[in-house]
Amino acid sequence: STVKPYRAEKYAALTDVTSMAEPISLKFPSSEYPEEARRAGFEDKVLVKLTVDETGRVVEVVVLKDPGYGLGEAAPRLLKKYARFKPAMRGGEPVVTEFPFTVHFELF
Repeated sequence: STVKPYRAEKYAALTDVTSMAEPISLKFPSSEYPEEARRAGFEDKVLVKLTVDETGRVVEVVVLKDPGYGLGEAAPRLLKKYARFKPAMRGGEPVVTEFPFTVHFELF
């Protein structure tokens, strides 16, 4: 079965937006760092496809590249819980859009 892309009344393909969604807040508490990665001292990035709605919330996350150590499992949960975006715009109206995004996991 084919996976249907996220659809909403206010959905706009990247080619149709006049301004991209931009991250406002991507910070998550260090306590949320995946335990397996923390124990291994492992830092890396997870490549995802994000769907951000017209309010700037992350509504869907598809992991495209998972480096392991629990980072790929953690990325969607953390993005949905903590990430906020300025929504993409089409004309003067906020819209839902999908785009590739990289999540950097760094120990601090």
